[in-house]
Amino acid sequence: MNLNEELGQVEYVFSDKTGTLTCNKMEFKKFTAGLESYGLDEIPEGSNNTFYDPKVQETLEQGPEAENRE
Repeated sequence: MNLNEELGQVEYVFSDKTGTLTCNKMEFKKFTAGLESYGLDEIPEGSNNTFYDPKVQETLEQGPEAENRE
């Protein structure tokens, strides 16, 4: 492909009010399922993830019946 063909595929270009192109990046940090919120503000050092909460794994291991046992 040549450059003109590639530029023709661009649908949106975002810029700030000065016209400078910006990098708009969304990061997954927190979520809520039912009444439970997941996601900690601290990310373990050396991690390249933006989401961290060991409570998620514990909940998944307990299974859906865990709520009924309490």
